[in-house]
Amino acid sequence: MSSDDKGSDLVKGIMIGGVIGAALALLYAPKKGEELREDIKKRSSELMDEAEKQFGETREGAKRVFDDTIQKAEELQKQAEEKFRQAQERASELMKDGAEKFANIREETETKMKEARERLDKLSKEGAEKIAEQETAAKKTTPAKKTMSKKRRSGKSA
Repeated sequence: MSSDDKGSDLVKGIMIGGVIGAALALLYAPKKGEELREDIKKRSSELMDEAEKQFGETREGAKRVFDDTIQKAEELQKQAEEKFRQAQERASELMKDGAEKFANIREETETKMKEARERLDKLSKEGAEKIAEQETAAKKTTPAKKTMSKKRRSGKSA
């Protein structure tokens, strides 16, 4: 049952109880018929006024509760929207920071790879030059060794 139904039932109960109580009181009171009818009419009118007043107060109370609930719901919605907006901003900041860090790491890696290639090329060139020098030196010393070996075999000394 909603609060409006409960309030309506309460008002109905008050009205019915009041009318019955007033009617019984007047019926058992020692009065003339016309006086009795006038009293019943007066008391019924008073009870109707009271019932209408109670119904109005109940309706106003229910309206206040409803309005308060709507207001609180709107406040909660605004708070939720603000929290969501803040979370989006934070996520955006984190993504931007991550992208910047990735770009920096990529740049550093590319720079180190370039430096490593340059060193490798330099070492390869130096190694090739040393090998060429050793080959040239080996070629120069090889004919002299052959000549010395021939002389030794023949038993001649130089």
